[in-house]
Amino acid sequence: IEVDDVTITPQTVSVTANLQQSDSIWELTVRPQLIGELPEGYFLGSIEYDPQILYVSLPADVPDELPDTAFTEPINLDNRTRDFVEIANIEIPITGAVPMSTQQVTVSISVEAQIVTRQFDAVSLELTGRRQGFSYVLEPQTVSVILTGPQPVLNTLQTSELRAVADVGSLSETGTFRVPISTPITTANPAISASILPSEVVITVSNSRTPETTIEANWD
Repeated sequence: IEVDDVTITPQTVSVTANLQQSDSIWELTVRPQLIGELPEGYFLGSIEYDPQILYVSLPADVPDELPDTAFTEPINLDNRTRDFVEIANIEIPITGAVPMSTQQVTVSISVEAQIVTRQFDAVSLELTGRRQGFSYVLEPQTVSVILTGPQPVLNTLQTSELRAVADVGSLSETGTFRVPISTPITTANPAISASILPSEVVITVSNSRTPETTIEANWD
C-alpha cells in the first residue's frame, strides 16, 4: 500500500554498533619473503605489494595461539640488476585455514645501482677539427678523468677505453690557445658524469707548410 504525504522526523539517526572479529575468520598481515643477494654494486629501492592483508576461514580445531603474519613463497634476488615484478603465492601458516580471497600477491621491487666515483689517470688527449697546413703541440698530452656513475658500469671500464677530446676546429691561425676538454662517454651514457683535470689544454698552432723554393732564371 502506498501512502502519500508522510513526513518522517528525524530523517537521519545515529546507530552505535559493537563490532568484533568473528571467531571463524582470522586476519593475516602479508610479508614478502626475500632470499639471495643482489649482485655487487646494487641495492634494494622500494618494495610494494598487494594485497597486504589476507583473511582466512579457520578450521574447527583452531589452535589457541594464532600467528598474525603470512609470508610469500621465496622471492630470489640473485642476479637481479633491474626493477622486476613477481607474482608469489602466500604461504598460510595455519593448517586447514582457507583463504577468503586470492592467495597470490603481486610484489614490485626496484633495484638501484650504487653510485661511486673513480679516477682514471693518463687518459690520452685527442684533437678533432684539425686544419690542413697546421701542426699542433699539446700541453699536457694526457689528462685525468674523474667519473661518477653506477658502480657496475664504472667497475668494467679501463683507462684504454676512455677518450679525452679537444676541438681545434675554431683555431684558424697560428698562436697559442687554451681549449676546453670533453669526454664522449658522458654523451653515450647519460647516467655518468665526468670532470677532467686539467679542464683545458694549451695548444700551440704553427704553420706546417713547406716553404716554396725560389728559382732564379738567367735569360742571358
